[in-house]
Amino acid sequence: MKITSVLGLGALLTASPAFAHYRFYKLIANGQVHDEFKYIRPFEAPYYNGPTQDVYSTDIRCHMKARPAADIITVSAGSDIGFQVDGAIVHPGPFTAYLARAPANESLTSWDGDGDWFKIWEQGALESSPEKVVWDEGINTKWMFKIPKNVPSGKYLLRFEHIALHGAWAKAEAQFYISCAQLDIVNGSKEGEVSPGPTIKFPGGYTDEDPGIFINIFWPVPHNYPIPGPAVWGQ
Repeated sequence: MKITSVLGLGALLTASPAFAHYRFYKLIANGQVHDEFKYIRPFEAPYYNGPTQDVYSTDIRCHMKARPAADIITVSAGSDIGFQVDGAIVHPGPFTAYLARAPANESLTSWDGDGDWFKIWEQGALESSPEKVVWDEGINTKWMFKIPKNVPSGKYLLRFEHIALHGAWAKAEAQFYISCAQLDIVNGSKEGEVSPGPTIKFPGGYTDEDPGIFINIFWPVPHNYPIPGPAVWGQ
């Protein structure tokens, strides 16, 4: 009986209206909150705020039909960077940030992101107890983290992601809210000094059966939630 009621709650939450969706639409870098989608790759439509759910599609890289932005921002390795959301996070789930370096012979303003991605930051549950798991819902509107100080200098895509798990008790129903910013990272390591990793591909790094993607977070309560993707690169 208890399981039935929890599944019913999950089904109700899955049917969330569009106003429950959100976009990571402003980059925070060099001590400034930049204009909407300045340096961030725009996706399907100017005000599309829904998720992508197909982990096997190229949309899992930078969101639905994402296309290059016109501009690249120069930032220093070791500096603070982040994203601002256009509303409130109203769904439970983890946050992650990845970097992928563009090939030397390709322009970042045309590169499609088909490269090696390594994780530089993650945030899972804020609190866990036998009775509940507390996520960052309706708490923050900005998420800040550091560009690794030892990352090799170069042109990168910075991928920020929130995985909404309210419907993830059903296969392929996790929701991915993603934005990618275009960075020129300077003052980092020289070529060949370090090799960030482990790396994954998008698509390829996630499956719809990963334990952190296909999961019922309502019952039983997942006290050891496994954040999808590789370990954060130890700088």
